[in-house]
Amino acid sequence: FQMTGSFILPGQTLEDATAFLEPFFSTMTQLGVPLTQSNTTSITSQAYNARRTGQGEGPVGQIRFSSRLFPRTNWADPVLFNATVQSIRTAVEDGGYRVTGDSYAPTEEVAGFPNDAVNPAFRETLMHAVAFDSVSPVKDGRVLPAKVVNAAHARLDSFIDAWRKLTPGSGAYMNEADVQEPEWQQSFFGDHYPRLLHIKRQRDPLGVFWAPTTPGSEAWEVVVPDGLPLQTGPLC
Repeated sequence: FQMTGSFILPGQTLEDATAFLEPFFSTMTQLGVPLTQSNTTSITSQAYNARRTGQGEGPVGQIRFSSRLFPRTNWADPVLFNATVQSIRTAVEDGGYRVTGDSYAPTEEVAGFPNDAVNPAFRETLMHAVAFDSVSPVKDGRVLPAKVVNAAHARLDSFIDAWRKLTPGSGAYMNEADVQEPEWQQSFFGDHYPRLLHIKRQRDPLGVFWAPTTPGSEAWEVVVPDGLPLQTGPLC
């Protein structure tokens, strides 16, 4: 397999960043992991702008994926750390999935606003990992038979379930999560969900404003043949 990575280091010069990362590259070399540094850098006036590099309009992707938030405890405990690394390797080597990860520490002290809608699990997160299926459920503009799509999803979910078992009480980042995430209320909102559902019922008692995996959306269902996760059927 191969691995690529990028680093965002706010408030540092190119020289500072190079010195900061040197121990990482040296350690990887000592471990026998050959890394090729592209030395491609980009300097922005604000850290926020560093991630605003999208290409705008483009083709719509058709790849299924699923994700999990790994807390810092999975790195602090050696046994849990080894199990975590092995579960990711298994998804890549046995599952054949492409796994990407973002490492960050959005602690409450840094972010503030503890009463927002963000899943509290984010405050303990050290890595957001995503597993991508290489097989598209769409071919020549048509969705594959439901049996094929559901089987592929079940296979992907079996590998992600191993991640869930290693991260009890954590969750998933809803913008980059499985559209069929089980127990999504806990995964996406955590302990905030009861409060958010209460606000939703206060402001929209008839449930007029609806979107999948948002507070209160479990009261409605899009009915489609074969139970595929589509949005083309009636809302019941």
